[in-house]
Amino acid sequence: MARGIIKQQWQRWDGLGRGSTEEKEAKRGKDISPYTRLVKIADEYSIKHIKEEKLPVSAIFEMVNGMPERLKGLFDPNFFGEFLGVIQPYAMGHEVELNTGEAGVVVDFNKKGRPCRPKVKVLKKGKKEVEPRDVDLEKVDNRLIIRYESNPDDCSKYYYEKS
Repeated sequence: MARGIIKQQWQRWDGLGRGSTEEKEAKRGKDISPYTRLVKIADEYSIKHIKEEKLPVSAIFEMVNGMPERLKGLFDPNFFGEFLGVIQPYAMGHEVELNTGEAGVVVDFNKKGRPCRPKVKVLKKGKKEVEPRDVDLEKVDNRLIIRYESNPDDCSKYYYEKS
């Protein structure tokens, strides 16, 4: 298995990679071993992680959000979605600002479908506090996270009423 992964390490999902000395031609898509496809994603993530040494949460956010566009064609899109379901670029309790001027905290994440679109408890519009409300970014395409703070808040206070 390890030999197969190593032989295909230069392959790309879109077929623009190069073949190994034994294979001569590049493979594409599902012709690439699933193990190689998985290792490529983890490798790209770990290279960036190691390069930064102590990676702040905001850097993980920027890296994971940039990976799909920056590395288009390199990864199996289904595997990349699974990868994001494990990494979770938005941790619960962290503050976010949306492109609408709203701000709040991440209260849950979407494991399936669109993991980069968490559920947010909106608490402010600009500098003004608003009635707290939940916004599931997976269900609304007109709101985007533009800023992510790595100072986690205790998000349990947004779930439970104080007695």
